[in-house]
Formats: sequence, C-alpha cells, structure tokens
Amino acid sequence: RQSAIGNRQSAIGRKTKNEKRKPNQFKDIITLTMGFILIDFKKRDESKRLKELVKEAIKEHKEWFVNYNCDDDTPPNKDECAEIEDAKIAELMGSFASEAEKLWRVKDEVPEKAGHLQSTLNRKRGYLYRRFANAVEALEEQAAHILEHCVKSLEEKEAGIKKSMPMKESDVAEELQELMDEVTAAIDEYFPDGVTGLDAYDDALPEGVPSFAEFKESVTLKEEELVSLNSEAAAAQVEGIKNSVQEVAKERVNDAIKAAIADLKA
Repeated sequence: RQSAIGNRQSAIGRKTKNEKRKPNQFKDIITLTMGFILIDFKKRDESKRLKELVKEAIKEHKEWFVNYNCDDDTPPNKDECAEIEDAKIAELMGSFASEAEKLWRVKDEVPEKAGHLQSTLNRKRGYLYRRFANAVEALEEQAAHILEHCVKSLEEKEAGIKKSMPMKESDVAEELQELMDEVTAAIDEYFPDGVTGLDAYDDALPEGVPSFAEFKESVTLKEEELVSLNSEAAAAQVEGIKNSVQEVAKERVNDAIKAAIADLKA
C-alpha cells in the first residue's frame, strides 16, 4: 500500500513538473520571438537610412550643379568640367561610404546601394559642361543623355523592387512614382525649359532612345508587370510561412513527446 501511495505521489510530482515547464517554454518562445522582431525593426530602420543616404547624395549633387559658379567670368572648358565633376563625385561617394559603414546590420545591402549611387552620379557626368554650351548640337546630345539616364534609372528601380518582393502593392506604385518624380526633377534642373524643352528634341534623338512620352508609357507598363510579379511572390511567401509554421509545430510536438517519455522513464 505504501508503495502504491509513493507511486501516486511520484506521478503527481511529475505532472506538476510538466505543468510548470509549459509556461516557461512559452515564455522562452515569446522572448525569442520578441528579440527577432526587435532586431528586424532595427535592420529595417538601417535599410531605410541607407536608402536615404543615396537620395541625399543625389540631392546634394543636384544642388551643387544648380548653384555652381565660375571663379571668374570664363566658363570651364570640357576637360576642366570633367575634373570638377570627378572631384565632386569622389567627395559624395566618400561621404556615403563613411556613413554607410555605421549601418552594420545592412552591410550586405551597401554594395548594391553604392553601385546605384555611383552609376547615377556617373550618368550626370558632362552636365556641367553642357550647362555652359548653348549650341543646338550640345542640347541634342544632352537630350539623348538625359533620356538614356531615365531608361537606366527605370532598369535599376525595377531590379530594386524585384529584390524587395513581396511588398505592399501600393509600394510598387509609390516606388515608380518616386522614380518619375526624380527624373522629372532632373530634367527640370538639367535641361533648358525642363520637360517642355526636352519634348522639342524628340525628332533629334538617336535610334533606340525613347522620347519622354514613350518613357512614361514604359513606366506605366512596367508597373502592371511588377504588380503581377509581386502578387506571385506574396502567394509564394504565404505558402512558405505555412510550411515553416507546420514544421516548427511538428518539432515542438516531437520535443514535448520526447520530454514526456523521458519523465516517465525517470
């Protein structure tokens, strides 16, 4: 009889241990999950800051270009303009690298953003010289150069959006609107009479270079394509999460069973 009572007390003790263990397990899971969420928010903030650094550098270059004045009344020649632009671009890239180095959580994103900034600034080479050139030939060349910049910017924006998928559908439209705002502002700043002046050179564009109207149409079509791709990516992510949750749940159940068996054998 005493043996039976002892077995019953032992079983009650094991049950109590198991009951105490469950809240602790859930607490550990919640703590771990909150830690991952906190890290994810910090990483997201740094990713946003990295994107802002690119925008700030491009904005600074634009303001520098608009406000640049010769030390004397003699405009710089083509070679001098190239040297001046090289120095400014090197300065901006150096500042970007210095600030980006602090964002260690997104260090894997830095090369892509640095490449985007470098290519964007490189496409602005020659603008300073063209600013001082009033000949029609120079403006024709500048019109083609700006529109090539628009096309390249769209390609880079598309690549960035695809890499960030899945995202909110509204974010796709927002990203492309941001692109249109950037290129329109660039045209207004770098071409006489802005978009209106650029449209006047449609007939003088080299083969393969779209007019600005054609470029805007291509952006609209690209948005439709990206929205469709984003929907597919979102569906794939949901399916992946479902599978992951099922796998985690299965592992939790197996662990619980193993723990219960171990307690019974103890």
